[in-house]
Amino acid sequence: MVEAMRWALISVFGAIVCGGTVAQAGATLGEPRRATLIGPGLVVETAPVASLDRAGVTPVGGGRRDDLLAVWFEAGNGTPRSLSGSPARLRLTDGTVLEGDIDRSGARPDAVSWLHPVFGSIVISLDRASWYEIDRTGAGFGRPPRDLEADVVRFNNGDSVSGFVVSVGPEVELESDDGRVSRFPLDLVSAIGIANPDEPATRAMLVTDSGSVVRVESVRVAGSGFSIDVRTRSEAGLISWELPQDRVLGIVYQPHRLVALSSLEPVSVEPLGTGLVRRKPVVVGEERPLLGSDVLFSGPMSASYACPGGSSVFACVAEMPESARLWGDCDFVVDADGVELGRWRLHGGGPRVDVRVELPTGTERLGLRVAPGRRGPVSDRVVLKWPMIEINAAGEP
Repeated sequence: MVEAMRWALISVFGAIVCGGTVAQAGATLGEPRRATLIGPGLVVETAPVASLDRAGVTPVGGGRRDDLLAVWFEAGNGTPRSLSGSPARLRLTDGTVLEGDIDRSGARPDAVSWLHPVFGSIVISLDRASWYEIDRTGAGFGRPPRDLEADVVRFNNGDSVSGFVVSVGPEVELESDDGRVSRFPLDLVSAIGIANPDEPATRAMLVTDSGSVVRVESVRVAGSGFSIDVRTRSEAGLISWELPQDRVLGIVYQPHRLVALSSLEPVSVEPLGTGLVRRKPVVVGEERPLLGSDVLFSGPMSASYACPGGSSVFACVAEMPESARLWGDCDFVVDADGVELGRWRLHGGGPRVDVRVELPTGTERLGLRVAPGRRGPVSDRVVLKWPMIEINAAGEP
């Protein structure tokens, strides 16, 4: 039986950089793992992967793939395993997610001291922090809110207060609009949101099955496993982390070129047909860090999304849920700035279609529509799986 390889994550910045490029060596997996490969143009395929490194993967029986935007492995048989029972998560503005909890030994102004179960204590500027959440009940972690207008502190009883977070430690100091500073014991706090703008990650990000997301500088063979250089956006120096290879869920090689539909709020939503209540698309299913979640259209409706600059392709798998296939019959339509780009029929005899459309240069609005079909609006429900927008290489219209 092949022993599980060990992953070593070490932040020795520039340690294997030669002439400005990162030295790479493919690392062979103990056993091939089936994965979803997302390539240029959001062309998606599944294949067992034999080896991978910082630049790409080698599928079993296939050629080397250095052009991938992301690779996502199928989950193993086990449930996600947190690091030493880590009760909390800290998300940073570039998509990094750290397990652990706030170090309560003391507060630092404009920074949070984070106690990681492997890295130890690391200090992160509040300017880089986005969302802190602690799971006190075992119910798991929710989805962070979008586009906070002010810092927010949420309490265990569900109440919240907004203002400006001054410091985080044994207590959370929050300055209100009138200049008053309030202090709240950390034990009463369930979440802290910092209203910092997101910044696109420009380097590959590695995702573990326990929810950690770290910025990868390099991947290379090291003895019986991998050696991975990683940045945590902290003041920490040398960091070493060993992790079995089957705990790695994926690598997003070019996160700045992928925008998950589930990360966008619809600009407008309109029901289609008569006698229908107003609905909006719902984010469902597991969250794939940096790659988003599935989106459910729970009835005939149209939704419009603001396209990020440089949007070039929209793609997803549109599928009618099994419970809707007896009576459901509808069209899924994609348009750009009101111009229809594609239409696909979904019904019990053909409940699943691969959708991929090229967006005209300068597209400002992406329109998605579930239109009633031959049986009217009954059971016209559609789930969009892996819905994403690709940003062109230049990132400009």
